[in-house]
Amino acid sequence: MADGATAQIGLPERASAVARIASEHADESEALGQLAEPVVAALHENELFGMWVPKSVGGAELDPVDSLQVIENLAYGDPSTGWVLMAAALANGTGAAYL
Repeated sequence: MADGATAQIGLPERASAVARIASEHADESEALGQLAEPVVAALHENELFGMWVPKSVGGAELDPVDSLQVIENLAYGDPSTGWVLMAAALANGTGAAYL
């Protein structure tokens, strides 16, 4: 869960910050064939995996425009990170909608 200061910052802005981390670790992620641990940690810390999870179960329930901004911001830092978040958030949100 984000701390009080992080909770006041919107997800698109948080995604821009994570994009800088993803960019710094893009070569490492590519060599590993998966996102580098600091990138995954930043995605978790900034609660981006829950962007499509309903609010009723603790997610952000982000609207379509802001959702696309999150993915776009991440993709500018590292396209693979944007894709991974899109796929993981979709799975999380879809599953959580049935809770």
